[in-house]
Amino acid sequence: MPDHNIEPELARLRAALQQLRSWALDKAPGSTSTFSPATTTRIAMICEEGLGLVQPEDGKPSTGEIWEALKESVKLQSHYAALLNSYDFGQRISFAGPNEWIARLRKIKEETCG
Repeated sequence: MPDHNIEPELARLRAALQQLRSWALDKAPGSTSTFSPATTTRIAMICEEGLGLVQPEDGKPSTGEIWEALKESVKLQSHYAALLNSYDFGQRISFAGPNEWIARLRKIKEETCG
């Protein structure tokens, strides 16, 4: 499975969420919107969670925080794989980033689960 860089799609999603958030925040009570003020407020909150601007209500990390943590984890794994390979001439796999790591994970799952 080729590595698919999802950064362009994430950038488009972030832009769409920003536009939706701006629209929702601009809707004032009494506007001609078909959504209630509570609904537009909730839409704005969902967008902010998706953009990683706020912590989700349940205290769990936001999607943005999880993605950043995964990037750091893959960076550390690759660093230590390279160090150990240089020490014992091993063949540990290094990854350029989360996209490559996810592609490898999917490949393993496909091979083992059919």
